[in-house]
Amino acid sequence: MKKITKLGLVAFASILLLASACKKSPSSKIYNTWSLDHIEMPEADSFTLARMAEADVTYTFKKDGTYSYDMMGTTGSGTFEINEEGTSMTTDEEGEKEVLGVMLTESSLQLSKGNDKMMFSIKK
Repeated sequence: MKKITKLGLVAFASILLLASACKKSPSSKIYNTWSLDHIEMPEADSFTLARMAEADVTYTFKKDGTYSYDMMGTTGSGTFEINEEGTSMTTDEEGEKEVLGVMLTESSLQLSKGNDKMMFSIKK
């Protein structure tokens, strides 16, 4: 009887481990193409803000840890690392590293550095 109980306990523990391993981390929501919706840059002049608001700005984050962007016709790419919780990201573009704050949901992404914020939604 003890063998059956131990076997049942091991099977139950295995199922729990498997179920928790299959859950996606919050940071996995970033793998998509994002389109800029709104920008807050208190130090920027109104002309720059108006140009960015009119421009089609997109960021694409891939599962292989690379990203690319198109910002007012200027393109670029690099690598990124996002923490498991999806709250902080480090980007590296041609040796220039930057740490950004992240707020991430299924359909929205906010990237921030200091008082500057860029809000995105999934590009359709």
